[in-house]
Amino acid sequence: MKKLLIVNADDYGQATGINIGIIESHLRGIVTSTTIMAGGHALNDGLARLKDAPNLSLGCHLVLIGEKPVAKASQIPSLLNSKGQFPQTLTDFMWLMTVRQVKYLDIVTELRAQLDKLLNLGLTISHCDSHKHSHAHPKVLDAVIQVAEEYKIRYVRNPFERSKIKQLQQMFGKYPGLDISKKYLLSRMLDYYHYIFLKRMSKTNICYPDYFQGFIATGSLTPELMPKLLAQISDGVSELMCHPARLDEDLNRTQTRLKQSREGELAAVTSEQAFSAIKSESIELTSFRQLANETF
Repeated sequence: MKKLLIVNADDYGQATGINIGIIESHLRGIVTSTTIMAGGHALNDGLARLKDAPNLSLGCHLVLIGEKPVAKASQIPSLLNSKGQFPQTLTDFMWLMTVRQVKYLDIVTELRAQLDKLLNLGLTISHCDSHKHSHAHPKVLDAVIQVAEEYKIRYVRNPFERSKIKQLQQMFGKYPGLDISKKYLLSRMLDYYHYIFLKRMSKTNICYPDYFQGFIATGSLTPELMPKLLAQISDGVSELMCHPARLDEDLNRTQTRLKQSREGELAAVTSEQAFSAIKSESIELTSFRQLANETF
């Protein structure tokens, strides 16, 4: 069985520096796919740059947190605060979901609006994932499955990273700024959601990668880390999430905790270490577009 790896860069359209970094990481590195923020303020800049990357697989980065909505505020009132904005943090969003203030129809309406915007621009959408992994929540997952089926999108992200604490300590032991225990515990807390994900995905024709990596390493990818990370790739289909960018004025002004670290992630996914590890581990790069075409 082959080791197939999709390397997906998140947040395309969020800032010009992100757009520049993702295109560079595709043309010079191992990135094969990206997911686009339909409501990102740098969307038009991103669209213009796509002409240089015809082989880059394009997906929709479904957003319910932090950014501006695409649907009219009157259509999605339960998703918005008093200022007409999405919750600013994942914690705020999860609280709203927990106290059942968010209506399922509002979620579906916003996701449809985001997909409609990208499709009306003439883009072919091969896959979906979600900003801050909000579709780990079963209610959001149901909405993502519904719109993926409606729009005939073949793949969604499996947002659950499976690693043993000893492996993580071996890989990330030299990164004192990265709280391995905290991220490990958070990933284990999501085990119940993972069970629901597998159960609900088994009832649909929508596909998903067997394995997911990048949650724990977010903001910490370096060229030196890539061989260790890629050595964990198993037989089957894996997705490695990354956030490469060039740190420019626009990115500095953008509301995101990942700024300088995105330059490090760009260096990681364009590094010789990454290419050498892919070769030595007998990994075959693929994309969501390629896999989606093969499923028909």
